[in-house]
Amino acid sequence: MEKRLAFLISLALITSIVKAQIYKSEGVSVTLPDNPTREQVVELATQVRPSYRQLDYQEREMLGFIHIGMNTFSGVEWGTGKELPSLFNPTQLNADKWVKVFKDAGLTGVILVAKHHDGFCVWPSKFTEHTVAHSPWRNGKGDLVKDVSDACRKYGMKFCVYLSPWDMHEPTYGTAAYNDHYISQLEELLTHYGPVYLLWFDGAGTETSVSGKSMPFDWERIFKRARELQPDVLLSGNAPDIRWVGNEKGKGRETEWSVQGINNGEKLFGTLVNYNYRIPNLGSIEDLMHKKRLVWYPSRGGLPLRKGWFYNANDDNTTKSLSYLVDSYFSTVGHNSNLLPNLSPDKTGRIPEKDAQRLIQFGKIISKMKSVDYAKGAKIVPVSGWTGDVSSSLLTDNSPYTSWHTSDVVVSAVAEVYLAK
Repeated sequence: MEKRLAFLISLALITSIVKAQIYKSEGVSVTLPDNPTREQVVELATQVRPSYRQLDYQEREMLGFIHIGMNTFSGVEWGTGKELPSLFNPTQLNADKWVKVFKDAGLTGVILVAKHHDGFCVWPSKFTEHTVAHSPWRNGKGDLVKDVSDACRKYGMKFCVYLSPWDMHEPTYGTAAYNDHYISQLEELLTHYGPVYLLWFDGAGTETSVSGKSMPFDWERIFKRARELQPDVLLSGNAPDIRWVGNEKGKGRETEWSVQGINNGEKLFGTLVNYNYRIPNLGSIEDLMHKKRLVWYPSRGGLPLRKGWFYNANDDNTTKSLSYLVDSYFSTVGHNSNLLPNLSPDKTGRIPEKDAQRLIQFGKIISKMKSVDYAKGAKIVPVSGWTGDVSSSLLTDNSPYTSWHTSDVVVSAVAEVYLAK
């Protein structure tokens, strides 16, 4: 019964999705009544709509990830913030070659880690000395954010930025003053490097149990400022546009619902109240019945190509197999999530050739798979539940913006699809 209802819910969104793309409309959320019935939840879930940003993001299927920073040179996944900038010196770094690898793999955007939890900035931020400006790389004149953004423009790729909210180096972290510091760095990234497609706000360390400090983040102010500077930017992670799938293995749930239930009242929410990313039935009708508000909240699944996110020589033999990558595509993109494969440049600044070729091979497999749509033009025979005069051929017309759907009272329909071959 639930899968039938899900079919209805999914198809009921098509009209608004078309409008979202054409008119750049914002998303629509709905508030649930107290103690709602199952039928009320199903009906209200059909009223939730994506924003034009979210729609564009979901159509892209995959974005690339690049992790390079202080951890590349210290050999850890999480630093301490006490590392010396003099450690950072990728003498053979060529961001153009990085972006070209992702382009050759068929991806359409790249996320650069501009600042990880240790607080080291790969651009010369004016608001801390813990940056590339105080490193030997290019005699302190380097700016990796500029290099990657320039390369993205060259190859027609979307440029995205990861700016860790947690900062172990910054002394104001844990106080309200850190909001000013964080927004100042955000303003640098959003005003000096052209269009930024997506901002990544990692949730790690934003809770006291991890960072050891209680940090009063002013998310509403942070997100509002980002949108003031770049209205089209997506807010991902510990943010209201895109959520974490719940693991770092490139795996999604069998059904990864875009409509999610939350208990937060604010529109631009940061840390969610009583929201468990790891439960298997997240977004199911049973899960939604216990929430206060329904929002469009698609997911993304990160996938490091090797054991860790940052380069470590000990991980050189851990590059994931082609079969693992393809399986990840089907269990994320195939289950209504996005996949974010990560490449880790080494201490010289070069992406290991094995990793680069593996990603390109993976991309070619996916491209070949999608080159022929065997359902396009197939014969559709309505069997039951079909009413009205809408043509069943809309199911196979090769457009995601046309659809057939049942009438309001019909929650089950069957059609037979006869492929050409």
